Amino acid sequence: MISEGEKEEIRTLVKLGRKRSLNFAVCMGEEPVETVFVMHRRTISKVLARQARADGTTAKIAKGRMEVDGRTIKLCCEGIKPTGLAKNLKKYLKLLKLNMSVELVDEVAELPSDEEENVTANTATPEEDHVAEAGQSESLPSENVEEPSVSPERARYDALAAPLRSQMEQLGAADDPRSKKIAAIWGLAEQRAEDGDLATAIKALTSLAARL
Repeated sequence: MISEGEKEEIRTLVKLGRKRSLNFAVCMGEEPVETVFVMHRRTISKVLARQARADGTTAKIAKGRMEVDGRTIKLCCEGIKPTGLAKNLKKYLKLLKLNMSVELVDEVAELPSDEEENVTANTATPEEDHVAEAGQSESLPSENVEEPSVSPERARYDALAAPLRSQMEQLGAADDPRSKKIAAIWGLAEQRAEDGDLATAIKALTSLAARL
């Protein structure tokens, strides 16, 4: 059974995939409802693949980079592509009420740098403006308004995450038996930070640092 939280997370990341490329991993289920589809802006695909395998029910794994073009999800896979991947994932997305096609391609855009990502995040198209929920308004800061300073919690999170990020990349390249649990904690920390729950993200990073 696909949880409401999982449905909402997938929809949010698919929407993000229209603006920038993402890393992804899929563990195909025997039935579409058992499929595990994980995406992230930063976590490398090898780590995501281990997370998907841990949560999935088969050894049919695909990983790589992806982007969303209109109503088409384009997957650029690294290594072996399981037979029936596109068909299985399309059926899985349909269960989430996402009527999208899935295409396997040889190339998608590189992951944007931090600077490019900041520019993209601050640039909205007319189409994106209409996505806002009814009754919710956004105000643009005037040129004379100063940018808010970084909060202490954000500074603390960034200080903890910076050294751990390189360690996670090294872990992804090594066959470490701890990698599944560690990848899950890292993914939790990054997701909570993106959601603005920095207190929980900091706790997760502190726990992670103690394991490395």
